[in-house]
Amino acid sequence: MRVAIGHVKLILESSNSFLIGNLTGTNDTLCFRGQLTPSSEAHLTLNARVQTSPEQLEQIVNETLAASATDHINVSAPRKAWRILPGASPGMVRG
Repeated sequence: MRVAIGHVKLILESSNSFLIGNLTGTNDTLCFRGQLTPSSEAHLTLNARVQTSPEQLEQIVNETLAASATDHINVSAPRKAWRILPGASPGMVRG
C-alpha cells in the first residue's frame, strides 16, 4: 500500500544507545543518526504524518514491523495516541 508522506520520524532507544530516523516525503530524504549497541531490550517511538486513516497506518506499521522481526525481536502491540485537531475535518487526525 502506498500513501502520501508528510513526515515519518522514529527513535529507537536502548539502555545506552539510540538511533533516530527521519523521512520527509520521498525515499531520497531518508536519514539516520546515532548508533545502536546490542541490547536485550529497546523502545521504539514512531511519529508519522501520512495521508491515510489511523487504522490503515496501524496496519502498515504492524505489517512492516512483523516483516522485519527475527527470533531476536519481539514486536508488541503499539500504544496509540490519536488526537483530533480543533477545526479539523473528519479525515484529519494527528497521532
